[in-house]
Amino acid sequence: MMNATISKRDCIKKVSFFSDLTDQQADEIAAGLLDCRFNEGQTIFSHGEEGDALYIITEGTVELFIHDYAGEKIILKVVAPGDYFGELAVLGGVSRTATAVALESCMCYELTRNQMLDFLHRKPNTAIKILASFSKTISKTNTMLSNRVSRHLDRSLVDGTTLGNAVKYIVEFCGTVMFVFLNILLFAVWVIWNAGITQSVTAFDPYPFNLLVTIVSIEAVFLIIFLIFYIVRESALNRAHTDIEYEVSLKSELEIANLHEKMELYHQENMKYFEVLLQSKEK
Repeated sequence: MMNATISKRDCIKKVSFFSDLTDQQADEIAAGLLDCRFNEGQTIFSHGEEGDALYIITEGTVELFIHDYAGEKIILKVVAPGDYFGELAVLGGVSRTATAVALESCMCYELTRNQMLDFLHRKPNTAIKILASFSKTISKTNTMLSNRVSRHLDRSLVDGTTLGNAVKYIVEFCGTVMFVFLNILLFAVWVIWNAGITQSVTAFDPYPFNLLVTIVSIEAVFLIIFLIFYIVRESALNRAHTDIEYEVSLKSELEIANLHEKMELYHQENMKYFEVLLQSKEK
């Protein structure tokens, strides 16, 4: 829970594009803040609906999420006391780009777009500071996008169990020239020993070498079992890699689209603020 003694001014200055305002300027904006309460599980706003306000949380947590093209839920952010959300509605007056749901009972301050525009019309010079903060916000968004990482593979698939690692080493060894050479050497010694070529040794598996045939058959059975186990494990790894590549591509597409939308909104708002500044200078 946020400290009850925190002022509305401090709440306003926690919003990135208001952080460079003076205390007096922050107080003027804070004077228009409205108190809002949301119950646990209540939807504050939904993706696609019209928005005209941002919210600063003083108590509770809010989850922001969207659904991807496959219908799966993607959590963008969990907003805690002192944080804010819904700023695009104030900056651009556009449809909501995500859904916000209260994870627990929440207290928020609400700042509407009309209140912000009224302040900027009265204090057009303040727009310069806000524009500078917009640039910082864009820079942070770019950094977050470039440093974003996807989830890791299941560690049991990557590291494997003791049995899984043993099977992996066996299968990999069976594919080497050394394994083939050892088998040829073993068969040659076995046949020479038991074929009666030398009279000084006693054959323990005379022709037709039934014991050797049995051993070779058992070896083949175990190698097939190990190979199947190895193929199944590798298939699971490949599926996991494919899933992660899909998630990375999807998240990148969503982030890039969202970033383009923000850039366009910031550009439109910047032009409006510059027009206000030019009009104020002409007067």
